Amino acid sequence: MPRPARRVRLGTPFPEPASGMMMSIVRAFRRYVFWVAVLSIFSGLTPCLFAARQARIVRHPGRTHELLQRLNRLLDHLAKFSATREADDLPYNVPAVVRPQLTDVKHLLLQLIQMDLAQGHEPDTLLKHLRMQIARASAGIAEPKCGLHGFCSYYGRLVTLRVERPREHPDLLAVITGLDLFCGQDESLYLFRRRNSGVWRLLLADEVNGFKAVSHARENLKFAISPPVRPHHWFLVITATPPWCTSVWSALNAWVFVPDPGRSRLKLVEHRRIGINRDYGYVLKVAPGGFALGYLTTAALDFSDLFVRPGLAVYKRKCSHDKLRCSLLRLPYFSNNPIGFLSAWADRKWSQVHSWNGSVAGLRSAHKKILQLGAMDTMESSLKHYRACKLSGIASPQWQVQLRFINLHDVLVWQRYFSIRQIGVDQFAIDGISKNSFPGCAQGVRVTMASKPSLPTLDSVMQAAGLDH
Repeated sequence: MPRPARRVRLGTPFPEPASGMMMSIVRAFRRYVFWVAVLSIFSGLTPCLFAARQARIVRHPGRTHELLQRLNRLLDHLAKFSATREADDLPYNVPAVVRPQLTDVKHLLLQLIQMDLAQGHEPDTLLKHLRMQIARASAGIAEPKCGLHGFCSYYGRLVTLRVERPREHPDLLAVITGLDLFCGQDESLYLFRRRNSGVWRLLLADEVNGFKAVSHARENLKFAISPPVRPHHWFLVITATPPWCTSVWSALNAWVFVPDPGRSRLKLVEHRRIGINRDYGYVLKVAPGGFALGYLTTAALDFSDLFVRPGLAVYKRKCSHDKLRCSLLRLPYFSNNPIGFLSAWADRKWSQVHSWNGSVAGLRSAHKKILQLGAMDTMESSLKHYRACKLSGIASPQWQVQLRFINLHDVLVWQRYFSIRQIGVDQFAIDGISKNSFPGCAQGVRVTMASKPSLPTLDSVMQAAGLDH
């Protein structure tokens, strides 16, 4: 008996499957063939689309000329406005008419940078070409006006332009610009990442715009990127000080950014602030486990002594097991000298410093008293009798520091002597407290600070803090 013919569905090249399982297999195969074809077509077109985009930019140099003309008109207007200021006027405030124009200058500079990168300029030649472009945009603009205080400048003039390649990150490129503010400058950082197609994409535009006072801007800008432990597992640290016209004492701000998973951008996760003497500059170093800052400052408790002393700020990143949640912990027991250590100990909560000392009786009550007296406007504190001495039975280096509080009538209200011992590289601990000088320390050698201090080195400190891993 002949086998009956199988029915064929009209308009389909395959006969109807004999079972539901075969039907599922055929449908899955069809979807697989369809998506393979779509992805093949898209992957072939993507480089062509990027190449076409770059070709359009290269073939239209008129756009660059238009940007340079707009920048020239803007800088000329800012220069003429700046010339109307009084010669002896200290420009702490930024005029309202200038604020949006400074933002426009930044954005025009960013567009020039992006166009140069799109036209194929490599990082090695980018800086030279940008300088040529800025020179063209500044042609015909009057020289800045010099005031009685020595400020020879005008708003918006480009005074800083740097192109840097971060170490261990060959796919990243940073450009730093700085605009004149009369006293100080306003610096911005632009971070780019090179895609597999060779196109540079803006990853971060870190600017401060619309500020009313120059102290809200940023100068002395530095940045560092940690080595990549895994792809997209690194962090960026940006540091800067606010500009000012008359004082060398200011804050040093540090911002920490990390790659945002699933997005081609960075997100801000931490901000820290310390006080420094910015005339001496500062040092920033980054490691996989955190970062450290070296600077010069004064002891927070010693308002009667303005001698500059080296300071350290060591920050360690503590992350969850999956590395998705991280927090920043400062390790303030790192210091270059006992006075800096004691000043940091007395300036923080007991929960943060209780581990800095051994089982020393009376320290907690003394710490509470110091915080109470330090909060009073009628009290002044000072650190005196900084002496190197040798206590019996202790072989490690030892110092004695006297902490005093007096009122506005110069009457002594409270004082204590602290015995401080060095326990490691730039690490100290308190191992004694007394109302009187310790035996063996009264005649100790008085320690004087260097008249020309230098910035501290950070390599040994970062290694001791365990930041290298």
